[in-house]
Amino acid sequence: MAERHRFENVDLSCLTSSTFSITSLTLYVIMIIVTIFGNILIIVSIYKYPKQFKGSLYMLIGNLAAADLLLGIWLLVFLLETMIPDIKENWHYCIVKPIGIIIPYGCSIMCLLGISFDRFMAVLFPLKHLLKTNRRKLFIVYLGGMWLIAILAGGLPIILQNLKPPNTTFLCYIGTNLPQEFELIPPILIFVTGIIDFILYGAVIWKIKTNKIPGNSVTRKKNTKTILMIIVLVLFVICWMPFIICSLMTQADISISTLQNIICAKEYLAKLGLSNSAMNWVLYGLANKKFRIAFRTLLCYSGCCTSTQQALPSTRSVVNKHNENFDGLAETEVANKRTGQ
Repeated sequence: MAERHRFENVDLSCLTSSTFSITSLTLYVIMIIVTIFGNILIIVSIYKYPKQFKGSLYMLIGNLAAADLLLGIWLLVFLLETMIPDIKENWHYCIVKPIGIIIPYGCSIMCLLGISFDRFMAVLFPLKHLLKTNRRKLFIVYLGGMWLIAILAGGLPIILQNLKPPNTTFLCYIGTNLPQEFELIPPILIFVTGIIDFILYGAVIWKIKTNKIPGNSVTRKKNTKTILMIIVLVLFVICWMPFIICSLMTQADISISTLQNIICAKEYLAKLGLSNSAMNWVLYGLANKKFRIAFRTLLCYSGCCTSTQQALPSTRSVVNKHNENFDGLAETEVANKRTGQ
């Protein structure tokens, strides 16, 4: 492909230096541990306590955690690449490498879009949202279609590429061996879905601020969840947007010196984007009371508590109080707050 030859004379010694290798190795180890550990906790919590984590929002959060977990596992390949640089001389490895990024990346975008629509319905049309929440088959079809689209999109690099190694030298970095039109798909996708997300959340925020009727504890809890999901979306955009901008800049007609600086910056900024998978579960996990209780219970089962015998009974009793309340408040707490009002 013609655009591949643009990178042949680029000096990328910045990406072979010891500083870059040590930085990459350190960040990959931290991200792998945090991402895999945290997102496994999220998925196991939702699976093990379905009564506490029922509803469309938690189904979407569970799939977002699965996408982040998949990315965390794929980072093991990047860690291997850092430890064994010669693997980047394998052409087939280089064209397969982006798949592990594109699939969870696409799933995350569609999950965030689904979450924004879910919050839109929950705040503006609560009765319809309550009815839709019980239609599990509808969400299963949506989530299945989401993963199917992401897998097909992830396979495009191989489908569009010639599997035979090129006769000239090549660079084993994301974007340097892909068709130019394919390189434009991620920024366009995030731009379009981002606009839709912010329009939906804008309507939600307007509804919350203009609602003059004092909300009960359930309504306040629903609004808190919505604000938390907005923060998750904003964090995703902040982490990935610099990488997307650099990707677009590499497609422009620029000098060789500028191009090599952008590619070097792009590889560092990719670490920022990948770190988003390690941050998500902290936001919607530790900030959610039900998740904190589930984490404590699971870790106590694993023997991580200092006093397991004392921790388990109290934790179980608190978890059981959430069975009948969709938004995670114990029935006794709701009754007390309503009485106080």
